[in-house]
Amino acid sequence: MSQALYLSCDMQEYSGNWDRFAAGHLLRRTLFGPTQEQINDCLSRGMHASIDLLLNTTAYLDLPRAYNSTDPVGIGNTWINAPFDPGAVGPRINSLQAWWIYQMLHTRGSIQQKLTLFWHNHFVVEALIVRDARMLFRYYDTLHQHALGNVRLLTEKITLDAAMLRYLNGDINTRISPNENYARELFELFTIGKGPQIADGNYTHFTEQDVFAAARALTGWRINGQTLEVFFQANLHDNEDKQFSDAFDGQIISNQGSGEYQALIQMIFKQKETAKNICRKLYRWFVYHDISEEVETEVILPLAERLYADDYEIKGALRLLLTSAHFYNPAFRGAMIKSPLDFVLGTLHAASNINGAVINLPVQQQYGYWRYLSGISSQMQMIIGSPPQVAGWEAYYQAPSYYRTWVSSATLPIRKAFLDALFSSQGLRNGQVSVRFQYISLVEGCSDPEDVRVVTRELSALFLAHPLSQGLEDFLVEALIPGLPEYEWGNQWRILDSNPQDSNLKMAIEAKLQAFFAVLCHLPEFQLG
Repeated sequence: MSQALYLSCDMQEYSGNWDRFAAGHLLRRTLFGPTQEQINDCLSRGMHASIDLLLNTTAYLDLPRAYNSTDPVGIGNTWINAPFDPGAVGPRINSLQAWWIYQMLHTRGSIQQKLTLFWHNHFVVEALIVRDARMLFRYYDTLHQHALGNVRLLTEKITLDAAMLRYLNGDINTRISPNENYARELFELFTIGKGPQIADGNYTHFTEQDVFAAARALTGWRINGQTLEVFFQANLHDNEDKQFSDAFDGQIISNQGSGEYQALIQMIFKQKETAKNICRKLYRWFVYHDISEEVETEVILPLAERLYADDYEIKGALRLLLTSAHFYNPAFRGAMIKSPLDFVLGTLHAASNINGAVINLPVQQQYGYWRYLSGISSQMQMIIGSPPQVAGWEAYYQAPSYYRTWVSSATLPIRKAFLDALFSSQGLRNGQVSVRFQYISLVEGCSDPEDVRVVTRELSALFLAHPLSQGLEDFLVEALIPGLPEYEWGNQWRILDSNPQDSNLKMAIEAKLQAFFAVLCHLPEFQLG
């Protein structure tokens, strides 16, 4: 079936220039901010080898640990299997959020963390409703393990995930009192989607009858409060036949006990509309929000065909998307407003000393700093572990604003304050921990550090989606060497290169670069990814 896959011109393989901007676009959309080293590596590997690397799975780093003295497990120890403690609810959720930030910053070269966040926005749970960090860690673990795997299997795992059962009331769903919350979201958000409404209680792809039947099929699942294991309690399960609508060819799920949830999910995933709905969400996450009729036909349909043909293994569809001419279309480069996590973590990961500055510190300072970054993102309306509602963050579904919801009169000053702090004399400081740009190292990574124009172009390409116009390039060169002839940059750099211990000259060049980045990162284009 995959051999017969129809590919539009847009979905045929990209054959344009594999340059710094194409490589940067790929990495910005799939990672949390590429470094110069990663862009250069991507250029030398080429598109296919780079995507092979991106689609590799990675293990997460360490386990979340207590960093607050109020947690009875003790500072530096993990709480993931510790008894529930009402007094540690907040500190442990804070610890998990900090640890998640750590994973996103330190996992190198794989799309897995970006996809884990995608699935978090897709299979939403909210930390303040679940209120048990142990459950939330297991939920993260499920998303992370299956992020690059089989979508149907991930849906099965999430359906019986303790955090999801608690969040959408699956743990109180019984034959006497069926609860429709999870069943409704399973159809509407997690799998097949509504489609246009045909009549009251009847959408194109499912009906109210299907929601009620699915809720009955999902009855009887409970959570062991001590071990957090999910188990099936047969006497709470509805053993009667579940009749589904014509949308599912009138299928009946007969008494299968604990296997009915799998039969239900298998039934939903046999519908090609499920593959289409998932591919639309992937498109809005990785490409652009507008799905026109042309995009639906020329892009979404081929992606969905690939996903369906591959029995919902996701790598083939991702590879098809990331190698397509459509993905690299210049119209989609810089067409998204960066999410708060892309804005904060992408900026720091790309050019700062954050890994070296934080990773070897005592656990309280490490987690304090990750938590500080989580707090900045939260102020910008992106709380890791707690999207605002079951539909996720509005930027990925709410027409007509979509990504523009990230920038408002409330959040734009916070973005500016973050940059102002980063380029201040003390850097982005929290307590005694300060993170700064690696100014000299960034220039050393340029192809010709002595040429002020090359330095300006290549450092700009680290953050901007398109080549500089001549006017903007001139403006940034002036910001780097104000009032000086261009050759003076090369003179000063050669002197520093031959006298690396000259602290005064080093400070003078760093001051120039600090001023340059302060201008570059306050450009409107910097907000786009």
